[in-house]
Amino acid sequence: MRIISMLLIMGLSCVANAAEPISFNKQIRPILADRCFACHGPDSAQRVSDMRLDQQETIFRELPSGEFPVVRGKPTESELIHRIVSTDAEQKMPPADSGKTLNAEEIELIKQWISEGADWNKHWAYEAPQHSPLPRPIRNWQQNNPIDLFIQARIKQLRLRPETQADK
Repeated sequence: MRIISMLLIMGLSCVANAAEPISFNKQIRPILADRCFACHGPDSAQRVSDMRLDQQETIFRELPSGEFPVVRGKPTESELIHRIVSTDAEQKMPPADSGKTLNAEEIELIKQWISEGADWNKHWAYEAPQHSPLPRPIRNWQQNNPIDLFIQARIKQLRLRPETQADK
């Protein structure tokens, strides 16, 4: 039961929280990787455009057309937004023949990320691990190890109640 609760909490942590800024690595990169990188990513044999969305240097750089894929703080000036909301079949991204689409929530998430300044993070594998301070223990809740403190803090943040400990 504990493992199921932990997985549930970890899954819920990926849901956007209005009080927290959009996380590029947790929320935006997965969308771009799944829907965009096939044509706008690292594989030069598959790339069909000068608009690369997989590198910080290229996502904010002017394109030969004079447009910018992403203009920090200005989603309405970002070519990425123009393409994903376009109703013109020639301009719409991802293209219909890709079999990929973006839903309204994902589009709003990308717009919000750009509005917030389009912070770019290196892939998590290239970031040095950071030691997180332990959350404060919650009175009357059992803690068997430090991980329990993080799980309990998330349970409390989501205003959930912990399950009783399962029997062995």
